[in-house]
Amino acid sequence: MWALTKKQYVQPYVTEWALKAINLSCYQIGKTKVFLRAGQMAELDARRTEVLSNAAKLILRHIRRSKAVTLIQTQWCLYKERSSYKQQKKATVVLQSLWRGRLGRKELRKLRMAARETGALKEAKDKLEKKVEELTWRLEVEKRMRIDLEEAKGQEIAKLQSALQEMQEKLDEAHEAMTKEIEGAKIEIEQAPPITKEVSVEENSMLELLTTRNKELEDELSKFKSKAEEFEERDIKVNGESYRDIIGLQNKKHW
Repeated sequence: MWALTKKQYVQPYVTEWALKAINLSCYQIGKTKVFLRAGQMAELDARRTEVLSNAAKLILRHIRRSKAVTLIQTQWCLYKERSSYKQQKKATVVLQSLWRGRLGRKELRKLRMAARETGALKEAKDKLEKKVEELTWRLEVEKRMRIDLEEAKGQEIAKLQSALQEMQEKLDEAHEAMTKEIEGAKIEIEQAPPITKEVSVEENSMLELLTTRNKELEDELSKFKSKAEEFEERDIKVNGESYRDIIGLQNKKHW
């Protein structure tokens, strides 16, 4: 007699339990085979098909559930990432707005400072233009005054030269007359006898008078020369001041 192993001993009971689970009756279990009645094989095939169908449906349901879970997880991750992106975008926009506002305020301060500086420069420019106009007007007035002064000076110099020439002519005539009188007096003194002492005194008085007149004419001539030199110095001084004003005005315009 053969000894049964544990597996061989348990297998008939498992087979019997499976047949009872499917509500199958009228069967006979042998050592290695199960004996069925006619038609029970078709019933087992139908039962197997049903089990396989249920298993396939279960597998499909599980697959669909897995797909649904995956889709839900995907949508949730997408929603989460989209929300995070929107928050980051909003925060970025806020930061950019704050930074641009800061830059704008800084630029506005610069523009205001530049506007103030421009206003100050414009005011200084207006003052300088007014000063230039005033200096130009003064220069024109000084030019006219200088022209008038030169004309008056020319007339005065012409008068002085004419008077000087007249005085020179008178002085020459006086010198010539005095020289002639002195020579005539010398000739008369040489020709006259030594007794006539009173006549010599009169001639000496005449000589002294002529000498005094000659000295007076020379003094007047020196006065006229001094006055002419004074007019020339005044003209040089006026021309120098006008030239300095012109140079200063040109430098200010260039600046």
